[in-house]
Amino acid sequence: MAIIGFHGTDANNEKSILEHNFSVSAKDDDWLGTGAYFFIEGISDPIVDARNWAKLQSYDTEMGKNSYSRYVVIKATIEVTNVLRLDERDGQIAYNYFRNYLIGKMKKERVPPKVGAIRNDCEVCNHILENTEFEAIINPEYIKLDKWSRVKRYASRIPTCRIISVKEPKAAIDVCDLQVVERGKV
Repeated sequence: MAIIGFHGTDANNEKSILEHNFSVSAKDDDWLGTGAYFFIEGISDPIVDARNWAKLQSYDTEMGKNSYSRYVVIKATIEVTNVLRLDERDGQIAYNYFRNYLIGKMKKERVPPKVGAIRNDCEVCNHILENTEFEAIINPEYIKLDKWSRVKRYASRIPTCRIISVKEPKAAIDVCDLQVVERGKV
């Protein structure tokens, strides 16, 4: 199945991505586990979401200023066969099966949960990706895509966008098909 995704980032990453493909994010607070992240159709305009993400990510809280001044939005055709769709009933059932397994294991081994829902969800998603043949995970997410929401720490449970995390971008994305759809100032 082909899924069109949009990735917003520092313009300094453009050449590397177009030549070598996307890097995988492997932080413990990634929404859908380790992978390359893209905004996709479903709730909002994924190009606008990628643009807003790139602009907001430029701000470095430690430095107190932007770490880059130009952004780029790159369109990718993602070719995957096995996708865990958390926006569908079967995907939610599968996710809960793995979450319950991990909770049982944590109880047995007396391991405390991570602090925060995102870190716990990331751990479950990583467990799924490591122990199944899923190549990607799709989920609607609430992501703060405007400065006011971030500064004021506005919170909501209702999604603002739909994203996909691709486990192995080099296997799922042909760099020859990548397109820059937007460049701009932060």
